[in-house]
Amino acid sequence: MKNIFIIASLLMNIQLFYAQNLSNKLQGEWVSYKLEMKDGSKPYSRLMGEKSYIKFIFKNNTLTHESDPTNNQKSTFKIDFTTRGSSIQTSPISGYSVEKITKDTLILSENFEGTDDKLKRFYLINQKSIAQKIKTTEMVQDSYIANSFFTPTLKEQFSFKNVPVINFNIKGQLVVDLVNKKINTIIDSTDNNSDKLLKSITKELEDSYKNWDFTDFEQFKTIEIPFYISGIDQKQSGGPKLTGITVSFINEPRKSNSLENIQLSKEFYNKALTAIQNSDLEKAIEYFTQSYNYDKYNIDALYSRAAINFHYGDKTKACEDWKLLNELGQVKGRDSYNQNCN
Repeated sequence: MKNIFIIASLLMNIQLFYAQNLSNKLQGEWVSYKLEMKDGSKPYSRLMGEKSYIKFIFKNNTLTHESDPTNNQKSTFKIDFTTRGSSIQTSPISGYSVEKITKDTLILSENFEGTDDKLKRFYLINQKSIAQKIKTTEMVQDSYIANSFFTPTLKEQFSFKNVPVINFNIKGQLVVDLVNKKINTIIDSTDNNSDKLLKSITKELEDSYKNWDFTDFEQFKTIEIPFYISGIDQKQSGGPKLTGITVSFINEPRKSNSLENIQLSKEFYNKALTAIQNSDLEKAIEYFTQSYNYDKYNIDALYSRAAINFHYGDKTKACEDWKLLNELGQVKGRDSYNQNCN
């Protein structure tokens, strides 16, 4: 009995050692360079793609996430975590598995008790390490183009108080002159040529030099920072008016759909499920089709339509959907196509 107690105590101490060791290795900031679903599919949603930016910040026993590489504001939303073996627990039913960790790289996969559906895998690199490598590589250059791994950050977010709130999309670059401490704006493309709009955008951007933190960039004479600015002034049927201006630096935002179309897609999807319950499969296929047409990110509608068509003998149409899902990087769609359509 005494020996069993000693062995149990030893095992507990070993587990505690590995948990503390993992927690120590995690400390710091890790930036994603690739995302995928746990089954190997490409992430396909309006919010996140294969190259979407996300930063994991581990500090002591708290975890925060950041989705804007130029944001220098410390998030107030912190998640407490514990480590056990190769797992990070953020709640009793969720967390991450550490699939690989070295000094410079980290691979995490999401865990949620009871399901693997729609869970993601993150390939991350230590931000300090990659920033140091970039600085060393670019040391002899006078100019630098900012990227997600190494970029100046904003002290405060832009307000655009003097910019008219109308519908527009503008793409361009800030050219920061570190020698003369000023910013020039280059507009590459715009779908709204309003003189008032372009002048007000340009003024706010070019007046922002003191709002940027250029620490660690003193070796360069100029820095180019890509930007994407959008305005929306849109009335929704049966809903509130949408107005506002958004700006993204470095990474181009994913193309979005109107909230109205997203809602219609959900409504038709639910109608399709009701039609299935009522054994009206022809109507279900029609509703799944409308659901997908309103929101091309709703690939569940494609999977459902393919399943009905295949089950009831229309292999050709099922294969068309599986082929499309395969082209969108979906592993289950690829497997269904290879098994049934070749």
